[in-house]
Amino acid sequence: MDPKIDPIEMDRVSAHIRADYHRHSLLNLWQRAIRHPSTCEQFPVGPAQPTVHNIEQAWEQVRIREAYDHAAYIRSCLPKVARTNPASDIIFSSGGSTGKSKILMGTYGETLYNARFHGKGYNFAGIKSDDTVFELGGHGTYDTDYCAYHALSKIGCTIIPVNDHKRGRENAEIMRELRPTAILAVPSGLYPLISYLEKMDVTHDEVRLIVTGGEPLSPQLRQRLVQRFGKNVSFGSVFQTSDHGTLGFECAFCSKGEYHLHEGLIYVELERKRDEGVSELVVSNLHRSRMPVVRLRTGDYVEWADPNGSCSCGLTSRKIRVLGRVSDLLKLGGTAIDGKILSSLPERVGVHENKINIVIRRDQLNRDIIEIAICDELRSKHEKALQAGLLSIEIIETAIRAGRVIGPKFVAPLGKKEKTSDYGKLRVLRDLRELEPVA
Repeated sequence: MDPKIDPIEMDRVSAHIRADYHRHSLLNLWQRAIRHPSTCEQFPVGPAQPTVHNIEQAWEQVRIREAYDHAAYIRSCLPKVARTNPASDIIFSSGGSTGKSKILMGTYGETLYNARFHGKGYNFAGIKSDDTVFELGGHGTYDTDYCAYHALSKIGCTIIPVNDHKRGRENAEIMRELRPTAILAVPSGLYPLISYLEKMDVTHDEVRLIVTGGEPLSPQLRQRLVQRFGKNVSFGSVFQTSDHGTLGFECAFCSKGEYHLHEGLIYVELERKRDEGVSELVVSNLHRSRMPVVRLRTGDYVEWADPNGSCSCGLTSRKIRVLGRVSDLLKLGGTAIDGKILSSLPERVGVHENKINIVIRRDQLNRDIIEIAICDELRSKHEKALQAGLLSIEIIETAIRAGRVIGPKFVAPLGKKEKTSDYGKLRVLRDLRELEPVA
């Protein structure tokens, strides 16, 4: 491995050099993580220390984790004594895919190091040095928007830092005054802004690009954005999770759901699910020290889009294609169903997805209950269409007729804690069966 190669340039090297880099990096991660109180139990007991020649085989014996206990993890990361080589630690929150915030910790240096890869992803997603970027943040009380600023600074663009995405009117005023050419946001953070622009019938044709990450951009929200920012607005995306860091990015040649991997930052494996015929993404972060990430599931079903690194853009990093979330697959009335069928109901009947929730609960007879949580005004307009749309799903209609599923019942909108948290992301479908007592 050539020590002169910057890891951030690992998507411009040959497959041989990349594989050599991954072997050395995995060996270093093994040496750190096997001594860490929160990851040591993942490692096999007894075998001798692996070498760079057999580390890939040894790595397959390391136990895959579903998740980490973040509170316990943080406690185990806090230094007990003064450090020989001082390095500031930073504790921050990040939006979790379940709607519950996750508390993370890292050295300030490695946090900014990770942000360099974010910046690279934003650049390939379309943000250029002559852009004025409306960075729509504020997803928690101690979040990491400063990392986005650091990442964007590597591109050389002008940054408009917006620290509260919920202030639709105020943020629209900022846009009117400063005329940004690009927007960077988590999709859920766009709803207050787009709702206000729709209410006031305001358009902004000067915005040429919207880059999102952290969750998928739904077709309905994409169409609403096109109506406000013009048919020529383009979209870019990055792939990231709070636990694993930034994972990948789109280039101009990526098809929908395809991402180049940050080969210099992570090591990925595709674990085949025998019963389901698909693979789940498993990630190890090669550079985190305070909170090592070792063979941790992302909860995403993926497949290789380009396993050899031969993209027309010229990058040699491999590409994956994200097929969906593990949580999309659920059982309703004893029958497996793709949850995306339920999540798409608002779009199919013309209700804004941020104004409705499809809720699944369980009653005392162990029957599943489907509820539609919506305000009275929208219910009066769309009740028949929503009911018909739900019953048009054959699996659900059959289960309701057989008495295995009850509903649909119309209920008041969910409270904040049920719907999502301040840090969480929009979820149209809310499966509360494991989170609350029976109804």
